[in-house]
Amino acid sequence: MANLGDISGALPIIRAGGSTANRAVFTPNQTEGVILTYNEGTWEDQPDVLTIGPSWIESFQQFPAGTPYIYNLNFYWPSVPVNGVNMSGIDQTVLEAANAWQGIGENLYGFEIGNEVNGGYLVTLP
Repeated sequence: MANLGDISGALPIIRAGGSTANRAVFTPNQTEGVILTYNEGTWEDQPDVLTIGPSWIESFQQFPAGTPYIYNLNFYWPSVPVNGVNMSGIDQTVLEAANAWQGIGENLYGFEIGNEVNGGYLVTLP
């Protein structure tokens, strides 16, 4: 990554997300970075649900300092259990966004809400 930045004059923007972003649930007290849950027959190559914890956000510090990120937020779940309490989808999105904002800080270029271009929105930050 640093080599790309040296050659091009700027670090590339990393988009953290994808097709599983709409099945991701942020769990604040989870010690593992990511827990993948597969249900037989639903998806062959992707988890049906993944839970992410604070160490997932911390992993963004592995790239060179100054690396910009677009963080893909879950905007799918109508409600989701987090630590035994049902949260609305919007509350879950806000919880995940707040933790990404805090963990990535000034390197957060923007949020993408939802995964697909026909159902997601890129919100750039000032």
